[in-house]
Amino acid sequence: MKFRVGFVSPETATSRDFNRLVFSNDNFRRRIIMVVIDEAHTIHEWGGEFRPECAKLGVIRGRLPTATLILAVSATLPEHVITDIQMSLQLSNDAVIIEMANNKPNLAISVRFIKHPDDSFADLLTIIPPTISTIDEIKSTIIYCNDRAEAEEMSDMLRNHLPHSVPRSAIEHYHRHIGEHSKRRLEKGIDDGTVRIVPATEALGMGLDLRKVYRVACWKIPPSFCALVQRAGRAGRVQTEPAEFILFVPKSYKRSKEYLEAQKALMKDKRSDELEGLESSRDDTGVVDGTAGTRKGGQKRGLAASKDQACMAKFIVTERCHWEPWDEFFQNERKRPILYPPLAGIKRCCDNCDKALFPVETISVTNPGMLKAGRRAKAPEEQAEAVRAALKHWRSVTAAKKWPSDHFMSGRYILSDDILNTLASTRNTIRSVEDLARSVRWHWEPVYGQDLVNTLQSVYGENDKPPTRQRRTNGVDNAEIRTRFRILFDVCLAALESCTDDEGRARCKLFQRLPNSRVRSFAKFLIYTQIIHDSIIRTTTPSLPPQSRLPIFVNSRAPHITSPS
Repeated sequence: MKFRVGFVSPETATSRDFNRLVFSNDNFRRRIIMVVIDEAHTIHEWGGEFRPECAKLGVIRGRLPTATLILAVSATLPEHVITDIQMSLQLSNDAVIIEMANNKPNLAISVRFIKHPDDSFADLLTIIPPTISTIDEIKSTIIYCNDRAEAEEMSDMLRNHLPHSVPRSAIEHYHRHIGEHSKRRLEKGIDDGTVRIVPATEALGMGLDLRKVYRVACWKIPPSFCALVQRAGRAGRVQTEPAEFILFVPKSYKRSKEYLEAQKALMKDKRSDELEGLESSRDDTGVVDGTAGTRKGGQKRGLAASKDQACMAKFIVTERCHWEPWDEFFQNERKRPILYPPLAGIKRCCDNCDKALFPVETISVTNPGMLKAGRRAKAPEEQAEAVRAALKHWRSVTAAKKWPSDHFMSGRYILSDDILNTLASTRNTIRSVEDLARSVRWHWEPVYGQDLVNTLQSVYGENDKPPTRQRRTNGVDNAEIRTRFRILFDVCLAALESCTDDEGRARCKLFQRLPNSRVRSFAKFLIYTQIIHDSIIRTTTPSLPPQSRLPIFVNSRAPHITSPS
């Protein structure tokens, strides 16, 4: 045979043409030894709507000789994922399972709640050291995002905050739409150190051995805990060198069901610590074993998703070591460990075990909106139209210069409408020919690239200058205003809660149910508002003149109620 190893995608392997041309070939069937499924967790993770063919890989079992070996490998295979893979690949229950622990002693973990508005990405400024002067001072970092637009905006913002001594090409975004040539160039840049920070989607990392990545950050919650571990595992491929993983958690996550349940479980664990000795003493009598058996019986495939999210929440909220939920989820304590050589330098575990080893720079921004990617004086629609008009004029003039006597050659032969619209709508600021090459693939770039960049710069104008990075700036402090509103709110709330009827019942409970679509009596509604209004007036500072008290507006149809003169 000409080839001894073949690499195919799930889509190709399950196709009818591949079955007809390859699997049905007698010469191939006599020589096939083994089918290897790398990153086998994708059968479970991606087997739904994203890449349904991953879940259909079991069909190849029927297209191959019976004795063909199947090897499925992955670094993230908890028990419920293994069960799902066995079912999808139609593996027998006595299939050999070799399990190794997937914890990484050279990886330090920290979890940070996002302090600034999510779309400003201001918290990520801690990735860039404040006093750097060369590219070598930036630790090689991948920042994983959950969508490609976020990766583009993030790279634009971070690039704008590099010092002038560091090339803007040190920060690049990566997703599946940037083109194969750009992907190979970026992967080479990560390897040789010319690209230091890469906001990316899941497209970067799968099947790659990026040994020069020493820090991975996740911006917001990954889709699953297995995805989190996969991303974290792409840092610190060199076992003797320390690496870091940072999870940036949105403030809104604190309102999620998973977070609240994890908080309750955390408090329950604290209360149950004193009973630990009692529970241990019951092991000999079988009481605890019986409870555990019942619990395990409920952890079937239907609970896999909730179990995953519960582990994610526990990983975030725990006040103990962040490695505990990780090890518990993958049952690492019962698996064979991978022996790591001694680390160079100080070994860090996580920010819960030793906060002093995980300092976080304080970033204060007077106007977080100024950090948004591509933010200019003009609105995006106006900016796009201005760029579009300028590029149409430029291509017409350029075509007329190149083909002065040929009226059939229009500007579209130099700059197509597709490329023109891409340049007009992109959020990324194009300041150089390198930026242009990263945004579009254009045949005329070597000839007209700089001329086109100059045209774009004339449209951007002075308003396109990157915003100044603000660190520990005093800015405009709104704390006093917030304090005043808080005091006013507390006074009003206390007045509402203390107002009772003759029988001692809180009137506010009735009012809280109004208004709604089922209320027919508007007069009754006005009575409630008058009661609450009077309560507020009675608790208002007596020194204020009556006319200074604001009227209360019930809704657009109701007359407002003014304070008595």
